[in-house]
Amino acid sequence: MDEINQLVVFTLNIEYAIPVSKMQEIITLPPVITPLPEAPEYIVGLMNLRGAAIPIVDLNLKFKTHSVPDILYSYCILIKLPEQTIGILVENVSELLKLPADSIKPTPPVVTGIAAQYLSGIGLIGPRIIYLLDVEKIFTEGDKNILRELTEK
Repeated sequence: MDEINQLVVFTLNIEYAIPVSKMQEIITLPPVITPLPEAPEYIVGLMNLRGAAIPIVDLNLKFKTHSVPDILYSYCILIKLPEQTIGILVENVSELLKLPADSIKPTPPVVTGIAAQYLSGIGLIGPRIIYLLDVEKIFTEGDKNILRELTEK
């Protein structure tokens, strides 16, 4: 039997996906995100979710791909890391997708730039190409330490 990958697909200028197993939940953009003046640019702040301080990350800033001005974020996907939960801002969550393993290909060499290092491959679905994010690669140990320190203050 072929392996099936369950993914949540979201838009951030282009379509990305992460494994459902790495996702805690999807929420609408919180009304209040408290800025963190000492944080790197891509950490937009903290939100209070049921009594927990959750750092919120703008992946466009992390990937340095802000090619579309004034992106309107609507949702926040909460990602489970071993040490903590982190929210990522997204424009839209389009679908939960079951993708057969043979539809996942290695990231082609033409995909370059900072964001390419965060990909585990690409998903090919008819004419669509979905960039598959490797959640463990997005946040380096340095990032995780910064996020941990900021949420413990």
